[in-house]
Amino acid sequence: MKLIVYITALALGGVAALAAPAYAADTTEKANLDAPIKAIEAEVAKLKQTMDALAKERDRLRIDLGIIDLHPESLDPADNAEPENTVITTLQAKIKATATMLPVERAKNEQVSKMSDEQLIASLPALGITDPALEKQKASGKPTTEQVAALRKSLTENLATAEAALEKLKKQLEDAENKQANDRIRNQPYFEKKAESLHARRIYHAALNDLEIQRVRLAALQSAETPKPTPTAASLGDEEKALLVSAYGHLSKEDLDKAMADFNTVIDMMKAQNTAAFLTVGAHGGRAAVHLKKGNLDAAIADYTIAIENDPKPHYNAVNYAAGRAYAYEKKGDPEAAKADREKAAELKAKTPDPAE
Repeated sequence: MKLIVYITALALGGVAALAAPAYAADTTEKANLDAPIKAIEAEVAKLKQTMDALAKERDRLRIDLGIIDLHPESLDPADNAEPENTVITTLQAKIKATATMLPVERAKNEQVSKMSDEQLIASLPALGITDPALEKQKASGKPTTEQVAALRKSLTENLATAEAALEKLKKQLEDAENKQANDRIRNQPYFEKKAESLHARRIYHAALNDLEIQRVRLAALQSAETPKPTPTAASLGDEEKALLVSAYGHLSKEDLDKAMADFNTVIDMMKAQNTAAFLTVGAHGGRAAVHLKKGNLDAAIADYTIAIENDPKPHYNAVNYAAGRAYAYEKKGDPEAAKADREKAAELKAKTPDPAE
């Protein structure tokens, strides 16, 4: 089926060079693209089934094991042990403070044990001991032996309480560390399945991206078959189109810096000339893909948004742009926005003929 596709089909990957200036399609290259596209489509479908099955099993394990995954994109179990880590850190701080205080208290008790009652009463300020009742009796000159004995007993009991508290804290720390270690062992099946799921998702999106690259190449060749009006310098943008084809060629070869430079040049030239606006859409869609590969998620989202809002009918390219922006939102950690774009892509796809048909 012959299909008219705008050059904005240049959405996520490179394109084959367009024959110029007669715009005749390379039928050999078209034939060479048809079969791989069908094979990639079948592979993408299988990869999606695998990805979905792994995600389902991962979620089942998470629920069965009662895991609250605080970092769904991380494969380090330590990232999900934050509550336990907080308990352990708090216990370690208390143990350190108590262990630092105990030698001082032991030395004080030993010193007090060697003092007479009169020496102890006289040394209370130097020892840092506060006993209001004894101080009052001292001021009146009538401290009793019973009051001094009670003070000695209190100091001994306080030291014993602190020593017992230290042992209790050490036991709590040991229990917390054992629990953390046991939890990691118990939860290991989940993290293994999570690793498989994330790996399957990366493979799926890579295959999906490859599929879109091949579709773009085919779409560009098909659009070249359609008779074009006599071009003019103001409407055609030959230089811009050549740069755009060059940019997608660099992108398909993962030469991201050169691709970015060409996309930027096309966009700047279009802004300056205010001509061939549909090329700007393709450039923004391609530059978004470069940003995505570089990890510049906000920039990718901004370019995909421009491409989506300005993509002309029949909107097949907007399907790709919405899918790309959904992936960017997902990597950014915004599942609601990602879900909305996936739904938008599905809605547009239902209304749009597939250029591969």
